[in-house]
Amino acid sequence: MEFEDDKIKVSIWCTAYNHEKYILQCLDGFVNQQTNFEFEVIVHDDASTDSTASIIREYERKYPNIIKPIYQTVNQYSQKHINMIKTFFLPKVKGKYIAICEGDDYWIDPLKLQKQVDFMEANPICTICSSGYLCKKGNKIVSLELKRSSSGGIWYSLADLNHYWYCKTLTVLCRKEYIQDYLLFVEKLKYSRDYHLVYYLLKQGKGYYFSEPFGVYNMHAGGVCSLIPLSKKSIDRYNCMKELYLRTGDSVIRIGLFSSIMARIRYKGYTSRRELLCLLGECMSHIVVLPRYLYNYIKHYIEC
Repeated sequence: MEFEDDKIKVSIWCTAYNHEKYILQCLDGFVNQQTNFEFEVIVHDDASTDSTASIIREYERKYPNIIKPIYQTVNQYSQKHINMIKTFFLPKVKGKYIAICEGDDYWIDPLKLQKQVDFMEANPICTICSSGYLCKKGNKIVSLELKRSSSGGIWYSLADLNHYWYCKTLTVLCRKEYIQDYLLFVEKLKYSRDYHLVYYLLKQGKGYYFSEPFGVYNMHAGGVCSLIPLSKKSIDRYNCMKELYLRTGDSVIRIGLFSSIMARIRYKGYTSRRELLCLLGECMSHIVVLPRYLYNYIKHYIEC
């Protein structure tokens, strides 16, 4: 079947690096999607040193109208000044909507794209939709990350993300029309993360969460985030939220910043007593009522 570029409705952005153990299942999740529209997969192999690129080439030959690879000879992720989406993805994307899934994760619902696109088409106010997912470690599913609703789905706003993270990247579908402005928004940020894309999209509209699992998140030693210690994650989130709050002054981000300070203290994301006291000072400047464990930290250091 010949696909026409102007009829492509969804562009899938897939990044892969040394994912030979996972990429086949990932690509199968794409090509097995059952839709009444055309879609493309822009899969970016970032100079893998294993057989990842070879596997992608096999799928490229088998599904030339769907799989549209980019093969790097030099790893681009290590070039910190390069914006991967702006440099490699946007110049190629044809779809009205963008879906994201890294090469070590995969989709399990063959109707994922159809369900999400149908919903987005019927609800113009929705700028991003997502779903539940499974966590897998080795060959074992270790947890189901799912927020249930009696109505079958949940509308969410930016403020709701301070209570529950609805937007696991591998489940996301969003509107392409906002991506260019989003890139301008994050251009001068040092700590840009997936959170910033979700933040920007929810400033333009609302999000919707399907209360069913659409994919699987693989936890493994080679994953970018899977096995990062909680102390390091807490520092990364703090840096991200603080920079974003200083940039926007957003009251929702202020609450998120306070939460990130608490997490940094809880998971020992500090290196000295001086740094801890500075974090406690930031806590007190952002909220009146302190959680009990923070009160105990302060009491302990006053008594020392």
